[in-house]
Amino acid sequence: MKRFLVIATVLVGLGYLSCDHNEYALKIAPRGQAVERQLTVFRDGKGNFPQAELERIGKVYGKAAQEKPEKDITKYTFDGHSSGKMPDDVGGAGTYTCFETAMGSAGIYMERFRGTDDLAGQLEIRMQAADKIADLLLGWLKSEFGKHEEFPKIKRFMDTDFRQDIKNLSLYFRSLADVMLTDGGPGEGGPEVGPKGEAIARIAQYFLERGYIRTTDIPTAARLMARPDPKRTEAALGRLLRNALSAKAGVKDVRIADRLAALLADSEALDRSVSAYLSTTSDYKKLLADWKSRKAKQRAPGGSAGKDENAAEGEPGSLDVLKVQMDLWVGRSLGPSDDNLTVLFSPEGQVVKTNGHFDKATGEITWQHLMEKRGESRTLPLMCFAVTAQPAEEFQKQHFGKVVLQGQNLVNYCLWRKGLGDNKATEWDAFLESLRPDRQSFLRLDKFRFSDEPTTQPAGGAFAEPRSDAASAVEMILNALKGSPTTRPAQ
Repeated sequence: MKRFLVIATVLVGLGYLSCDHNEYALKIAPRGQAVERQLTVFRDGKGNFPQAELERIGKVYGKAAQEKPEKDITKYTFDGHSSGKMPDDVGGAGTYTCFETAMGSAGIYMERFRGTDDLAGQLEIRMQAADKIADLLLGWLKSEFGKHEEFPKIKRFMDTDFRQDIKNLSLYFRSLADVMLTDGGPGEGGPEVGPKGEAIARIAQYFLERGYIRTTDIPTAARLMARPDPKRTEAALGRLLRNALSAKAGVKDVRIADRLAALLADSEALDRSVSAYLSTTSDYKKLLADWKSRKAKQRAPGGSAGKDENAAEGEPGSLDVLKVQMDLWVGRSLGPSDDNLTVLFSPEGQVVKTNGHFDKATGEITWQHLMEKRGESRTLPLMCFAVTAQPAEEFQKQHFGKVVLQGQNLVNYCLWRKGLGDNKATEWDAFLESLRPDRQSFLRLDKFRFSDEPTTQPAGGAFAEPRSDAASAVEMILNALKGSPTTRPAQ
């Protein structure tokens, strides 16, 4: 059973290393309240970019793509403008909002790509898949060892510890998959393993704590990773399985472990054994019936044959029954043809916050992620966000003698200013216009209160005086002016 879980880990990794995939390259450039958006798509690997997807994106942009044939591929480019809501071109939803004020502007970009936010629903699906995997593997083990006197011990283990463990490991593999999307690993030459290494260590610790493997088995496991010849592989697996079956299920007959080791060491024999059992299950019969139904619809007039990248989908084998459940178990597809997304964001002004990679030399932000194929919703959405600030330098220098608000302070100011009601906003803007870079103006700023706020201290002392709605903005500006010649005390 440990071998099955290790194989699952490897398959998760292979899903991210697929060569053939659809490539999406998105360029986003805010221009005030509007956003320039350019999407280039192509097929990296065998085959062509799906025609149905090109037509769908064309409808989003309201025009066909510009084609650019290159050596081995053809690239298709769409471009357009949007305001506020981002177009559903790649798949997802997003917004760009620009908060403009006399002191400058703040921009907030947020966009998710594909995936699903229904965490509770996805958790339920993964737990159901874990139960189904346990059922399928138990059925296969019964076909191999059902008549053995110790099979009831195996069944009890599969229905208790194993069933619960693969549910927990589903969540561990999900966290590993998440960090594999974005974790670039530690810096060169350093000992730090990064989030990916930590996730793998947690999984290894889980196996150790629950007796699937012992610390003394680590050298044997390392030999397996080195892919020795079949006889040595079978011998190493036999040692591991004898220990695991004895510790976890109480199985004493070493012939069971040896038979399992022989199967796991011979991939063809393992495939024949598992396939033979799975071909008898109702799950395979349903999988096959669903495939035949899809093919019939594709061949019908108006069907997707010739357009859909899945139109050439071959007949499923019985092993696909297990693979489908493993896809659900880890919360993403384990197969090839993941899509790849690259987003390049060219901001106006300063980058204040982002979860992307910020290039100080160019001032641009990039995100690069692998995505599920369109129509699949098993992973968390890929999320891109950036907060920017663009000071109105000429205005600030005219009224304060220098730039007083930028970066996070300018973002905070813009959000405060846009949150004012119409009357207070008009009053504040008029007050700013009246200021000049002199001491008298800054004393007025220090004492500013809106016209509907009390200007004298009520009975009860200073702590009873309500805080002005303008206090946060006034404090940010005055803090930036500390030490300026115009704010120094009179000599």
